[in-house]
Amino acid sequence: MKDSKELRKEIATLPVTESIIVAAGPGSGKTKLLIDRLVYLCKHTIRPNSNIACITYTNAAKDEILERLQKENEFSLPQGTFVGTIHSFLNEYLIAPYSYLLSQIGQTYELLPRGFSKYYVNSVSDSRKFKIPDNVIALESIGYDKTGDLICFRSNKITKGEMSILKKLIHDDHKIDQQDTIYFAFQLLSKFPHLKAALTSRFSAILVDEYQDVTYYQDQIFQLLNTTSFFFVGDPNQSIFSFTGAEPTIFQSRLSNPGAFKQYTLTNNFRSTTAIVDFNNKKATFKQLPNGSNAGIQQDVILLMNKADIKQAVEAFHELRIKVGSEQEHTPFLILTRKHEKLTEIQHKINGHEIEQAPFLNKLKEIDYRRYEIVNQLLRAVLLNKSQEYGKSIEAIELSLARIIFNKNPNFINLSEIKYDRMIWRKLQVGVFAWLNAQDFNVMTIDSFFKALKGHLKDFSEKRLGIKIGTKLKSLDYDWPSQKRDIKKITVQQVMNQIILDPNEAERAYLTTIHSAKGREATSILVIAEDLKELERWLKINDKEEARVGFVAFTRARRFLCVWCPGLTEFGEGSLGVPGFKWAHLG
Repeated sequence: MKDSKELRKEIATLPVTESIIVAAGPGSGKTKLLIDRLVYLCKHTIRPNSNIACITYTNAAKDEILERLQKENEFSLPQGTFVGTIHSFLNEYLIAPYSYLLSQIGQTYELLPRGFSKYYVNSVSDSRKFKIPDNVIALESIGYDKTGDLICFRSNKITKGEMSILKKLIHDDHKIDQQDTIYFAFQLLSKFPHLKAALTSRFSAILVDEYQDVTYYQDQIFQLLNTTSFFFVGDPNQSIFSFTGAEPTIFQSRLSNPGAFKQYTLTNNFRSTTAIVDFNNKKATFKQLPNGSNAGIQQDVILLMNKADIKQAVEAFHELRIKVGSEQEHTPFLILTRKHEKLTEIQHKINGHEIEQAPFLNKLKEIDYRRYEIVNQLLRAVLLNKSQEYGKSIEAIELSLARIIFNKNPNFINLSEIKYDRMIWRKLQVGVFAWLNAQDFNVMTIDSFFKALKGHLKDFSEKRLGIKIGTKLKSLDYDWPSQKRDIKKITVQQVMNQIILDPNEAERAYLTTIHSAKGREATSILVIAEDLKELERWLKINDKEEARVGFVAFTRARRFLCVWCPGLTEFGEGSLGVPGFKWAHLG
């Protein structure tokens, strides 16, 4: 059936017992359809004592749904309705109340926050079985394959023995990570039928957004709740999170064999111009039709030619996007690239700084991760304060202080060791906040920074808070192996210039990774590939993840899409070997 208002109303108002699966491309209005279905289910439930659950991929998506429910629908969710991520859902209804059933000593497991690997990295590195820092992030993607064996979805360089070491460290603390949360929840539902019956009874319907990014065990959990009706929505063209264990084939197989599910496809694109939609249709597994306010705008997709470097490319992009114009209610532009570490390089080149990417911090990170965390978090705190992110600035200071005094993540510190309570601990953070913002980092070297910081912490705690902590500050007495010459000549400001904040920490940031940009849009988009080979991978049909990464990047654009990579010349374009794309050359 052709995509239309009538079709969408039909989907949203199907009987509450119907299970539905919807393929919806970028800019298709899938969030509105999800909200409309949620409202209908809440109003027409046939089981008064049951609730509805709406599972989102991120907390940002949850916030958007709740905000739009209030603003657009003027609808208040009934008490007991759940809106949130899959990890929050499983933690609240299975892990927190029942995970003790999986413990040999009957103790409940506690969900670790993101970034927990930084806490365990010292314990792991002591075994000399992990290389720091390459595998630090990978530690958080250690999950379970279909047989229940450990597998690292982000790296193939970590052995099963090494994975077992980390999992044992975590589980011995009665902590679990996000991968464990899914697997443990699956085990609880599989081993204890009464829990499966209780959860099925509690929720008469479950809606799941971004279903293309579900993992094997997430899908198994939903299959176990076989008496509950479902609403799944996603886009197989936008599955780019294999490092979490996501399997796009799950969604694709459901589309091919819907079974008990009613299947629909939304083909309208309300976001982009006809040129952008046509450009992306060359890659997509199902085609879209431009049908929004931008559809009639005549604007070519631009391939920037013969730009010697990033700075020239960005300058050319800005000249063009200004001519295209802006939209009052939308982000004016985004600059996207694949890897997070590339962001710093791009930022420096835009600003005219031709320097090695974060040389001091990268070297320190390899030599001593604890001191790296201390420096990095304190300087991030300064940058966050300048961006008026005061709360996040204090959080960064707390992370650094926890490293200095306890060498632990703040979630695991014992304040009684220094005779503090939470209020005193907070006062110390605020004291450091004020001290940082009073320093002249243009003249202060890294060497003097550590010495001055130690003096401030010692004096502030003793004189202002009445508690001596000098013996806990030995981490600031550092001899800087292999960096003795650097620390006496490099200023704190020079190191701070090497740091770029994670775009997730400041929504105003226009430079971000493609993965972080998923779910966002902007009037104009500049996509920067690392080289011709990467651009060629992005332009292929969406049957591989790297091709889908390109698709996600290109589909963020509303009116103007611009693409560049080093070495892109008239000759270079021919070497891409990806025919069929219609774009204009600007050389």
